[in-house]
Amino acid sequence: MHSRIRDARAINSLSTHQPTDPAMRVTAPRLAALGALALCLSASPTVQAANVSAGQAEAKEAAKSLGNCTPAKVEVMSYVTGRSGQTVFKVGCTEDKDTFVLVQCRSRICTLLR
Repeated sequence: MHSRIRDARAINSLSTHQPTDPAMRVTAPRLAALGALALCLSASPTVQAANVSAGQAEAKEAAKSLGNCTPAKVEVMSYVTGRSGQTVFKVGCTEDKDTFVLVQCRSRICTLLR
């Protein structure tokens, strides 16, 4: 009976706040790195939304200058993230209700899709 109590106390003393393995301990630099990683991951949707908003202005300009279209409504048709990310916009024209042009933007350089 005493050996079981002693074993239980030994287990409780090992399972305190910090692990016994030094590689698994949470230190201040590791905690700071985890916080920075969490901040980067949480900010990425905001950054993506800002890129799409900037791309909409570029897409309107491309539709106006290259497509002879006075832009009205801009919709995102596809959005690809990554190193060579691109966005395809559907830009509605005010000349005719059913007229639109497709504009592909890669890193703020936009071209018309035919």
